[in-house]
Amino acid sequence: MSGHVGAEYAIIANPDVSAYLERGLVVYSIDAKCDLLGLDRKELEAYDGVSARVVTQMAVSLFEQSNAPIALATTGFAGPRKGDEEVGLVHFAIALENREVRHFQVSFGDLGRETVCRRAVQHALLLLTTTVKELRGDTNDSETSAGSRQLSDLPATKR
Repeated sequence: MSGHVGAEYAIIANPDVSAYLERGLVVYSIDAKCDLLGLDRKELEAYDGVSARVVTQMAVSLFEQSNAPIALATTGFAGPRKGDEEVGLVHFAIALENREVRHFQVSFGDLGRETVCRRAVQHALLLLTTTVKELRGDTNDSETSAGSRQLSDLPATKR
């Protein structure tokens, strides 16, 4: 997982997640995205590190580097505004073995940095748990928080 540390805490707070969470990375800067994920600097600089293409590449790189069955990446503009950035714009991508990478884009609006980050974490967790439910064939939408019920049937590692 890349992105906000709060998401990592929200996931690891559940002790049953230990068998499923393989790693978490915060790749905030363009340098980190290049150094840790091997992304192309020129492309990152063209988009300030925020685009559907960038987040998709982040998810693929995270997936390829880990033993986890799912990789989730996020990138966005939380504010304050610099130039023509759309504050509140966040891109999410989920990579899974033998499946196309899923991209999601949400515009939370210019709600302040803390609120945008908190909503991005909530959305990332929702995407993650929804993906796990889909993989398990679970169509019950009554449970939306990360927990052992959603993770119990996933393989602990992809290798």
